[in-house]
Amino acid sequence: FSVADLEKVPRPLTEAVLERLPHVVQVLWSDPSDSDADMARGVHGNPRGPGIIRFGPDVTQRFCRANRINLIVRSHQFVPHGYCFMHGGRLITLFSARNYFPAEPNDGAILLIAEDENGHLRVRAKRLHHSVTTHTPNTMSERL
Repeated sequence: FSVADLEKVPRPLTEAVLERLPHVVQVLWSDPSDSDADMARGVHGNPRGPGIIRFGPDVTQRFCRANRINLIVRSHQFVPHGYCFMHGGRLITLFSARNYFPAEPNDGAILLIAEDENGHLRVRAKRLHHSVTTHTPNTMSERL
């Protein structure tokens, strides 16, 4: 599939659309390998379930080259620091929800995208540090 194929996907997404276009499910739920190492290349199974893949940096590079793009931004996978540059800088995982898991505080992030003086897009991640909440006792019994 290509970026042009994704542009043609009818919105809003419905079960009927997802059944008719299984590549959309792969695009939404597949994950990059955590490593740029040779052993992580290609396409592998994913713990998320059947039909969902884990893909290596070679897959990312081929997709970018075939579609004449330099960067893929994805956002459905938890990363503790809010963002993660992967696959030789061609892929960014962005997670904007701070403190997603109550027992494990995490940062969120946003992307700042701007054109430089040469007309090139520059992408910078801005980390949104997690907030630590503390409970202040309101009653005497809570203080004891």
